[in-house]
Amino acid sequence: AAGVISVNQLTGTLLQYGLDLRADQANFLGSGFDAGSRFFHNRAREFFGRNTEVKSECPPPDPSDPNPSPCDPDIEGRRAVVIYDRTGFGFGASDDLGAHVRYSVDWLGERVSVINMPQAADTQRGLSPLDREPIDFHIDDGVSLVSSVQLGLQYDTRDHPTFPKRGDRLQLLGRLGAGLLGSDYDFTRATLTYEHYAPLPWGHVVELSFLAGTVFGRAPFFYRFYAADLSDLLPSRQLEINLDHRRTHNLLGTSIGEMDAEDVAGRVQAEYQWPVVRGGGAIRSMDAYLRFGTFLLGRREDFRLAIPGYKGLARVPIDLTFDIGLVADTDYGLFKLGFSSMIGFLPDLGQGGT
Repeated sequence: AAGVISVNQLTGTLLQYGLDLRADQANFLGSGFDAGSRFFHNRAREFFGRNTEVKSECPPPDPSDPNPSPCDPDIEGRRAVVIYDRTGFGFGASDDLGAHVRYSVDWLGERVSVINMPQAADTQRGLSPLDREPIDFHIDDGVSLVSSVQLGLQYDTRDHPTFPKRGDRLQLLGRLGAGLLGSDYDFTRATLTYEHYAPLPWGHVVELSFLAGTVFGRAPFFYRFYAADLSDLLPSRQLEINLDHRRTHNLLGTSIGEMDAEDVAGRVQAEYQWPVVRGGGAIRSMDAYLRFGTFLLGRREDFRLAIPGYKGLARVPIDLTFDIGLVADTDYGLFKLGFSSMIGFLPDLGQGGT
């Protein structure tokens, strides 16, 4: 089970929450397959655009209600916000194809109910405030259904699942949503990740990793790619809920400052790990790490038609990511403390208003 809650720090109002329940069974009914099921429910909100102009009205109060609910501050403030419920159920199975290869297949059915979406909205997209375009929220108003199948293939030669010192891990995931499955959205989402671990003579470890992802078709926004998925300098999405609606800090001053939920993503990074604790006690092992990389986030069409105002290398939507911290394997679970989140106390470099 997993959960997440987001609360307005000033008013104490509950803004977002999510609950995810999963059950797994090895060798299900003696079949030799590992089986799993999942149920989740999210009440969440997603923000779009930069320097937005929004047409959105609060519903008129019920005259028979002596204590009508106040207008949501985000709606009243004319922010480009989608407030929605998302409920899903799924099941799947996996099995080994050999000593190092494993495959998986699962189905996920979801009901999405949009509670509020602007009647119309546009955003600045370009360096000039005059460069504007309508916002595509990548979701249907009202109630819609998402039905999709995911296929996975993994090759893993690591010597340890949590603290590997050597080996490789290659994973390919492909999710297909289609009307034939009962979905209101036809899309394909594919991601490829690769990790290589190499021991150093003095006992430390170097990890090199690569990620590439793309979306084709009309995927709901929560199946698209975000800076929070790629950068250590922003809080990661939890249960596919975006807890931080800033764009990347845009340390390189590129067109990545224009990106929200996009259809192309990539990242290359290196990590240096050195052991702090090994064996004995409640803390079985602890490593310190230093990670640095670069990532890309954009629309496929932007690689053909430049965003207005960007010239030369600034047209390429890339940025930097880095982190330093500790990760520990204990009797109570896996814990990670990263210090990159302290960047949140610094000015939002390269970011425009919302």
